[in-house]
Amino acid sequence: MNSSSPSAHAQLNLPSRWTGQVAAQLSPLENALACVEVDLNADLHFVSGLLIVTDQRLLFALDGPQPNWQSWPIQAGMRMRHTDHAGVGSLSLEDATQLLARWRFTLSHNVDAMRLQEAFEGRVELLTHGRPLQAASEARCPQCKFILEQAGDTCPVCEAKEHHAPLSTWGLFRL
Repeated sequence: MNSSSPSAHAQLNLPSRWTGQVAAQLSPLENALACVEVDLNADLHFVSGLLIVTDQRLLFALDGPQPNWQSWPIQAGMRMRHTDHAGVGSLSLEDATQLLARWRFTLSHNVDAMRLQEAFEGRVELLTHGRPLQAASEARCPQCKFILEQAGDTCPVCEAKEHHAPLSTWGLFRL
C-alpha cells in the first residue's frame, strides 16, 4: 500500500494540511506507517510539526510556508524512548552512541506518539533480527493502550472519557 493514497492517510490520522507535503516527501516505494503531530518546541513554546515513521526512515518537519524536512534512515540498533512529565510528552531518537533528535508534545497527542514508537520499534526489530516484533501477549485497547482482561473487551478508560464531562477547575480556586 502506497501511503500517498487517501485511504493510507486516513489510517494514519494524517492532518489534511500535511497531505500534499507528505506525499511530496515519500518515495514511490515508501509506505508511511504512523505519524504524530507534535505541538511544542525545545523551549516548550507552541509550534506545530509532524513526525512520520515509514518503512525506511523517520521524517520530521515544522509547520510553515516552506517546511524544512529532516530525515533519519531507520537502522539496526536505533531506539526511540517515550516519556512524559507534567503534561509534556517526549519522543527521543537515539542510536548506540548519541541522542539524534527529540520531539515534544502535549499529552493530547500521546496515543499517536505511542503508536509511532511501536511502529518504529517494529521496523528496527525487523532490521535487527529479520522478523517482525512479536505481538504483546496482553490485550490492549487500540485507542489508549490500556491493558484489558481479554481482547475485544470494552475499554473502561475510553468509555469513561465518553460518558463524563471534564472536571471543573473551580476546586483549585478554593485552594
